[in-house]
Amino acid sequence: MLDTAVEAAEREDDAEVLRTLAREMIERIRADPTLMRLTYFSALEGIPVRDNVPPRVQQLDDFLSRYIAKRIAAGAFRSVDPLQAPGISSAW
Repeated sequence: MLDTAVEAAEREDDAEVLRTLAREMIERIRADPTLMRLTYFSALEGIPVRDNVPPRVQQLDDFLSRYIAKRIAAGAFRSVDPLQAPGISSAW
């Protein structure tokens, strides 16, 4: 999945990057809702979610943050905090 997103990122195909990641996240949540439950539990307990995410999720979050920062610098996205924009581990 990340390979497909990286290929789209190299083409600067923003829609495909986001579609690819969204589809994969939805499928993973359907297949194993444990991460979503852990995220909600962490939020309710005041535990930073980043402390509990699996490495594969952190890798995805890092990729998307870097991509968003690059596209902000190119003027393709409006200026936001790239670490907050993905919402993968920061909002999960």
